[in-house]
This record gives sequence, C-alpha cells and structure tokens, in this order.
Amino acid sequence: MQHKFINQYEYNQNMLHEKNTRKIFSLAIFSSSIMLTLLLLGYLFTADLYYFLVDIFGPSFNTEVSWYSLLIISSILTFVLPFLYLAKKAGIKFSESFKINTQPPKKFWLYLPFALGTGYIINVIINLLFKDLLERFNDIESNLPQSVTGIILVFVLVAIVPAIFEEWAFRGVLLRSLMPYGKVFALIVSSVVFGTMHIGPNRVVFATGFGLLAGFLYIKTGTIWYGALIHLVNNAFSITAGFAAQKAINIEMEEIFETALIGIIVIGLIVTGVIGLVYFFRNKYFRIKTMHHITPPDKPKLIRSQYSVIAFLNGFTVFFIFLYIVTMIFEFFV
Repeated sequence: MQHKFINQYEYNQNMLHEKNTRKIFSLAIFSSSIMLTLLLLGYLFTADLYYFLVDIFGPSFNTEVSWYSLLIISSILTFVLPFLYLAKKAGIKFSESFKINTQPPKKFWLYLPFALGTGYIINVIINLLFKDLLERFNDIESNLPQSVTGIILVFVLVAIVPAIFEEWAFRGVLLRSLMPYGKVFALIVSSVVFGTMHIGPNRVVFATGFGLLAGFLYIKTGTIWYGALIHLVNNAFSITAGFAAQKAINIEMEEIFETALIGIIVIGLIVTGVIGLVYFFRNKYFRIKTMHHITPPDKPKLIRSQYSVIAFLNGFTVFFIFLYIVTMIFEFFV
C-alpha cells in the first residue's frame, strides 16, 4: 500500500506541476504576443504619429531629436508594458530584476569576444546555407543621422535601450518567471522569443544564439547586467559598422580603411568565437549552477514530451507565430 501511495503522490505532484507550468508559459507567451503587437503597431503608425505631433507643435518639432526621441520612448514602452504585466503575475519585483551581483562568473572577460564571435559564426553558416532565401529579408536601407545629437540618440536607441530594457524583459522577467518550472525549458523559450522579436530570419538566428548565452549568464549569476554589457557592446559595434558602411558609399581611402578595419574586427571575433567554444566546452563552463535567490529549488521535473505539449499545443503559441508572420510581412513586403 505504501508504494502505491508514493507513486500516486508523485503522479499528482507531476500533474500539478504540469498545470502550473502550462499556466505560466501561457502568461509568458501572452505577454510576448502583446510585445509583438506593439512592434507591429510601431511599424504601422509611428511615422503617422510623428507627423501628427508635427502638425500640433509646428515645424520646430520636425527635427532629428524629436524623431529619435519618439522612437526611444516607443521602444521602451514596447518592452516595459507587456513584461510588467508578466512580472506582476509571476510575483517578480521590479527592483529584483535589476539586482547587481558583484561576483562575475569565472573567465568573464572571455565571454564578450566569445559571444560576439559565436554570433558571427552562426550568421556566416546560416548565410552560406540559405543565402538566396535570406536575400529577400535584407534590412531596409535607411540614412543614419549626421549631427552629433542625432548620432548620440541613435546609440541610445540601438545600444543602450536594448541592453537595459530587453535584458530586463527577456532575462529578468521572462526567463526568471519560467525557471522554477525547468531551467533548460525556460532558457530555450526565452531565447526563442527574444530571437523572434528581431523579426528578420537572419537576425532571429543570431539573436536566439545570443539569448542562449545571455540567459545562461543570468542563470549563473542572478543578474541581468553581465548580459546587458555584452548586449551593449554588440549593438554599439553593429551601429558603428552601419555608420562605417554608410560613409563607404563615397570611395575615399580613409573610409575604405575604416570599413576594412570593421571587417578585420569581425574576422577576429569569429576566430575568438571558435577558440572560446573549444575552451568553454573543455573546461565545462556550460554546466548550469542556479543562483537560489532567483528561483525556488527542488521543483518536480517534467519529461520532455510534457514540455513539448505545453509549448506547441497552446493557443497562445499559435497566436504568437501568427503575429510574427504578420509583422515580418509588414516589415519586409509591404
């Protein structure tokens, strides 16, 4: 009788845990769907809103500062509003998400070139395999600002805002809310959602890989700030490369040198990524050791098929995929 009772108890606990996992996963994907909806609305109506404000405040409002300030506010709200809701439902305090851990993981100085290099390795492989397909999803060309103020605001928009608010949303809230229900499950889900938010297929692959590393750092350290640092450097490098490419339109030796320097740095990062992969795997740095202050220990584990059912046989997942496809169509084909 005792053996039967223990099995029944374990079965009941497993079913309860599966129910709770499905509930928090649905909340996480619902919040992520709101984020995608706000992204889509941003693509469709930000320019209209800007010109509406110009009509109200007059021609003096029609400046680079006004335009990029509006984009910065829109970007912050896109991530803060949906994930504040998830944080409230998951019982995550805003201050806890920004907790600082002054004990960095071992060999942290290697993570930065390793993360960037690995990302470029993934990009090269994907572009070699699916070059013709990905050409349809090349980023839309846009002129970057020339004024000092405009350049500063672009760096705030592209580097600083994502480093802080995306890390808070995807690691400090989304990943953390799912961690008590399976660390690997939480890491994969948060990374895929983070990657999907970048819309373009080539960017999605790179961002998903980056999300895995940033999420791993969060699980190891309990703070978003190490991932935020890597995020900041990566995005700052990307926008610097964008400025260099724009200047290279006019063929001059100095500009050719600047563009070539960017290329050399990328190649160096790729080599570093290969070395880092070998080094980290040989020294078993990818073993997950969870900081107990960010997730309760000793939760019952689900089997892989249960996680698959929760993730794929879910109405919010279908809706999220639908929103992603619609957003991608509007960004690249409309």
